[in-house]
Amino acid sequence: VDEFFWKQHLGRFTGGAVSHPQPFWFYGPILVAALFPWSPLLALLFRKSLYKDRRRWLLLLWLVFGMVFLSVSANKLPGYLVPLVPAAAALAGLALSESPWAPQLLAACALLLGLVPTIAAGLPDALDRGATHAWTGIVGWGAAAAILLAAVVWLMARAGRRKLAVGALVAATLMGALWIETQAFPGLDRTVSARGTWRQVEARRS
Repeated sequence: VDEFFWKQHLGRFTGGAVSHPQPFWFYGPILVAALFPWSPLLALLFRKSLYKDRRRWLLLLWLVFGMVFLSVSANKLPGYLVPLVPAAAALAGLALSESPWAPQLLAACALLLGLVPTIAAGLPDALDRGATHAWTGIVGWGAAAAILLAAVVWLMARAGRRKLAVGALVAATLMGALWIETQAFPGLDRTVSARGTWRQVEARRS
């Protein structure tokens, strides 16, 4: 009772011994990053017409209440935001299906994928020393590939093949995630993961 309920729940919310203090606005950028590369679609969530269907109010309340509740908390960690991502993604998808700006928005999402090589190169340092020390510059081939993808996605959406455009963007996103995993995770093992220490301890045990 003391550890699980008092310390890990009430204690984390009010402060106490377990402290990860962050400013009130901390989860705003985290939500943007959590939806990468679909982050531009968040702009559609501010359209009143999206909520004419009252069934969508549940998703809106889910997202708004969660953001306010977590932002008021004394302790903030990025992982706490995960339960809000489904609501934000569902609203963004509904808004995209109704937006006349879908080709431009999907192209903007595709352009963000040009940051994948930069993210893969800078992620270990970002988690180890902070994001301000991790900028490695835009990688040329990543930017070129993103521009080409954005053009293809825009043409598909303009031609009325919106689902095909979204599918192409999803496939590119999965490839980007795999690239980050293969390129960044070895560096993460060296800087912020406990795997290295575990391997050393395990080797001594045997």
